Amino acid sequence: MLSVILTQAQNNSILLTPDEFESRMQAARPGGYGFGGIELDENELSALFFKGEDVINIRIMGLSHFGDYVVFSKKAQKKSGEYSLQNCRAYYFSDAEYSTLYLELIPQNACLTLTAKKPLDQNSCDKLVESLNLGNWKAPAGINWPAEILPAQRIQGMIRSIEKQDASTEGYAYEYHVVVSWNKTLVESVGKILTQYNGGLDVTDMDKFTFICSSTDSFDFLKTGFREGEEVRFIYYRKQ
Repeated sequence: MLSVILTQAQNNSILLTPDEFESRMQAARPGGYGFGGIELDENELSALFFKGEDVINIRIMGLSHFGDYVVFSKKAQKKSGEYSLQNCRAYYFSDAEYSTLYLELIPQNACLTLTAKKPLDQNSCDKLVESLNLGNWKAPAGINWPAEILPAQRIQGMIRSIEKQDASTEGYAYEYHVVVSWNKTLVESVGKILTQYNGGLDVTDMDKFTFICSSTDSFDFLKTGFREGEEVRFIYYRKQ
C-alpha cells in the first residue's frame, strides 16, 4: 500500500516551543521595556516587560483565540477594525486603563496578544509588536508541497499535513490528502482556485489533478461553517 507522509500532522497546539519563546522574550526589548518574567504551560506562553511602572504582557495562545477580540473589544473606547500588520491579520482596541493588540500568527498556528496597562494608540502598539521581529518566528520545518502540485493550485494557510495515498477511485494513479486549519486566508485561497479553474468544492478539474474538499461541498459553508483553527480536509486526485 502506498502511504507516504510528506509532513508530520500537526494538531491545534502552538508551533512554537516554550524554550524558543522564553529565549526570544529574554532577548527582546520592545520599545525599551525590560524583560520581567515568563509563565509557560501547554496552552499559553506569557511574558511580562517593565519600564518604570509601565507594564506590557505578551501572550501566545492557540490560533482559534484570534477571534476572541470580538468579545473583549465590545466595551473598548477605541477600536481599529481588522487590519494587516506584518502580513498578519490584526485588531487593536483601547480604553482608559488598557490597550490590546491581537495578531494572527498562521505559521505558528497561534494568536499573539500584546496588552499594555496604560492607554496607547494603535501606532504605538504596532511598533511594540514589530520590534519582536516576528518575521523570524518560523513553524517547524518539514511541511512541503509536492512539486507536481503547482503553486497556483496550492491552498494557502496553516497546513497541518500532506499525505500521499493509494488511489481510492478508479482512473486515478494516487492522491494527496491535505489537512488545513480554517481561517480567512484558507477561504480566500480556495476561492481563487475555484475561480481560476471554474470549479466547485465537489469537483475542480486541474491540469494533472482533480481537486475536492472532503469536509464540505459548499463554498458558502466553507466561508461560515467552521471555527477558527478547525481542520478542513482536501484531496488532490492525480490523473493517470
